[in-house]
Amino acid sequence: MDEDDISLDSDQLGEKGELLFQTMCVDAQLICNKATRDRSGWDFIVEFPIDHANQGQLDERSNPISCRFQQKAMWDHNDRVKLRLSSIERLAKDTGPSFIYVLKLAKDTRLPTSAWLIEMRGDALAKVLAKLREEQSAQRFQVNQATMCLYPSKIGREVDRDSASFRKAVADAVGSDIAAYEAAKRTELKTLGYEPGAKKVSMTLKLEPGAELADVMLGLIPAKATNLRARHTRFGITLDAEEFPAEAEAEIRISPLPFDTCEVSVRRNRLAEPAIFSGQIYSPPARSVKDFAVRIVTESLEINFRGQEFKFRATPVFPETTLKTAAEWRNYFIMADALSTSGATIEVRPSDGKMGVISHRIENSVSSETVEWARGGLAISDILLTLMRRAGAVSGPSFTMNEMVEQQDLISFVFEVLNGNDLPEPFKIGAEKSVVDHYGAITDAVHINYVALGSSMLVMIIDLTLEYDHSTSQYVSTHVELRQLIVLANASYLDFVRKEAGDGGSMILSRMYETSGSLDDGRDE
Repeated sequence: MDEDDISLDSDQLGEKGELLFQTMCVDAQLICNKATRDRSGWDFIVEFPIDHANQGQLDERSNPISCRFQQKAMWDHNDRVKLRLSSIERLAKDTGPSFIYVLKLAKDTRLPTSAWLIEMRGDALAKVLAKLREEQSAQRFQVNQATMCLYPSKIGREVDRDSASFRKAVADAVGSDIAAYEAAKRTELKTLGYEPGAKKVSMTLKLEPGAELADVMLGLIPAKATNLRARHTRFGITLDAEEFPAEAEAEIRISPLPFDTCEVSVRRNRLAEPAIFSGQIYSPPARSVKDFAVRIVTESLEINFRGQEFKFRATPVFPETTLKTAAEWRNYFIMADALSTSGATIEVRPSDGKMGVISHRIENSVSSETVEWARGGLAISDILLTLMRRAGAVSGPSFTMNEMVEQQDLISFVFEVLNGNDLPEPFKIGAEKSVVDHYGAITDAVHINYVALGSSMLVMIIDLTLEYDHSTSQYVSTHVELRQLIVLANASYLDFVRKEAGDGGSMILSRMYETSGSLDDGRDE
């Protein structure tokens, strides 16, 4: 070699780049640990120091930022970083922050002219994963013998060459929450390159005698599956996801995706108020009208069409556990009342018009007990909804059917008071002579009671005028007026009663808060 030739070869250029990188980290007050053997895809681990000025709780604070770096130096006429695939795989797949720092130098002066930071996230990470999948597809599994190229000006971002700019660029990329950064990167590692419908399974379905393929496709019945094959397409490259034994047989149940949403209404007759439910429409491909099948699912009703055949069923409701609001219970009982009457109509209106409106008239006969149950439930849910609205509870708490039915006498009583109707019998309360001596034979009183509704309660305040009846030793109401309805959390009830009681000058008749036991109407307390 000519003694006057002082140009740097690739190893010397790389060594110069590493020395400049380490010096920059020192100037930035970052801890730079060099790999003694570059077998893990990184040249340096760069750590931020602990922030002693903002220590916080010592046992709860997070570790400072720690990043893996591969450092590359090149002449500034170049814009291609060549990487061994096995090395860049390890760097890219690390769930912590990882970067390639590219330093470009002028060949004549050997001084830095620009610097580029390539973060192993987003497009850069996608390129590495796509290259690995390409090698897999070609069955080239020795990735230590493969290379790939990245172009800093296209996939990185230019940063100023001073130490402060470098430190800020890394801190901005990682952010203040290292756990969130790592979680986001793990998500990218799993999802980058996948498009909707990228994962597919092929199989041969074996139907039981008498079973219909449409029922399987709608998720109504299971089927036996053979010749199973799962294939995933990622970055446009399709591969077998897993191998199944040739003789493998499995029972599958399909969970179809809806192709449209709809509104389902159920009413007694054409002019009756309908029960309305939001639903989803499922329909497998059909070769003919005979094969046409539709499944419509709502919260309270499921409908199945097969050719000209129509079937429906109400979703089971468990009186002791199913939770609904007053509005939802009323809607449910409008449906129950309609279906208990011959001639009810079910109408399905798809959202985007892919299908026309479906209407079906139901001809059936039901028992008188069913009719009575449905109409009784409709009446009490209608009354309770009115009370909840008067209390200003737009949505209201959720509660069981049993809670509503078991308190129907109290609910009806409050409704009558609300409307100023005459009560079947006056409000009565027993009183000892000392009470009468204190309050007098005629007195005003306040009655506080509640309807228990799950974790909340509908609380009522009723103003009373009481007159003492010596023959029965009871105060008897001569005037009853509802002053207030309010919905409270159960835990707030006792404080509410204490506030209403004030200094104790007025007679306060309040129901104690019951945490267990049967519910009564609370009118004799």
